[in-house]
Parts: sequence; C-alpha cells; structure tokens
Amino acid sequence: MGQYYVVANLDKREILTVNGTLPGQKLMEIAQIDIESRAVLNQIAEKWKGDHVYLVGDYAEPKHALHQYHQALQDWTDRLHLTESLHHYARDNFQRIDGDTNDNGYRFIYNHAMKEYIDMAHCPSCCDGTDWRQGFIAPLPLLIAMGNGEGGGDYYNSSNDHYVGSWCDTITSVEITKEPKDELKYKEFHPDFGY
Repeated sequence: MGQYYVVANLDKREILTVNGTLPGQKLMEIAQIDIESRAVLNQIAEKWKGDHVYLVGDYAEPKHALHQYHQALQDWTDRLHLTESLHHYARDNFQRIDGDTNDNGYRFIYNHAMKEYIDMAHCPSCCDGTDWRQGFIAPLPLLIAMGNGEGGGDYYNSSNDHYVGSWCDTITSVEITKEPKDELKYKEFHPDFGY
C-alpha cells in the first residue's frame, strides 16, 4: 500500500491538486513526475510564497521525534488542536486548488534562513536525458516532506535521506527564482537525491 501525501498550505488551508485530482500521492511519485513536481514548485514560487507548505504523509505523527520535520509537525498539530493526523485533517477540511503544471522557467531555490540555495541544473539525473527537467528527483518536495521513512513510496537512500524534511522549519523563507541571485553569496546546497 504505502504512505500517501497531500501538498498542504496550512496558512491558506488549501491542498494542491493537479488537473483536478490529488498528485500521485506517494512521495516519490510527486518528486519524480514532472507535472506534479512543477505544480509544487510553481505554487510555492507564486501563490504560496512565504507560506507554511508541506507534503504531509498519512503516517506522519508528532511522536516521531527523531525526524527532521518533527518540530513543524508538532507545532501545527498543537496549533490546530488535532486529535487526528494532520494529513487526514488537511485532506478532509482544506480547499482544493489546482496547480500550474507549466514549465515557468524556475531553476533556483533559495532558503534565506539557511543561507543556501539549490541550482536544479546541478541536481543529479536518474536517466540519460540532457535536460534537467526530465528524469530527476525534484528536491523541493522531499525537503518539505513530513513522514518520510514510514511507508512504501517514500525516499530511502542511507547517504542522504536525512535531508528529507530538513526545510520544514524554514519553508517560509524559501524563494524560487528563474535567475541566480549571486549577490546573496549563499552556499550551494547539494542534497543529491538519487538512487
């Protein structure tokens, strides 16, 4: 079966859909299917910029204190006074918003709180294509995922799975651009999600 995710904006109480339906729902489906990962990227770059946006798994629970996403999940569970999972609450109560799946030219993901950035042209490809938009694992969905490692369809790679969920506490400081912002002099971050 595996673990299923929703892409949830907790500030606006919205969840992302693609062509009217929830994205692939498993973490790796969302990160590898380009129209789904583009919908996440575009939404955070544009309408959801500065908001608390997460991919929330149905197995994500605040008791998983060792995970990168723990504090953000605990904070939102407390803030919303939840007795059910955040995933189920968002899925059942948030408005569904259809995402833009076009390639809008976004390439750079800046995390101002961490003073680092990702150049998606430098992300490893998992196929022989020459275009970085084809056949790679999109980093942003993994970096803001809550629940990884609890079910099938999650990201399992012992060399870098500790990065999954590592931007949950700083997602509101993320800015996504088409052109580099070299004046910031941030360190390039290489999560190198692959197999």
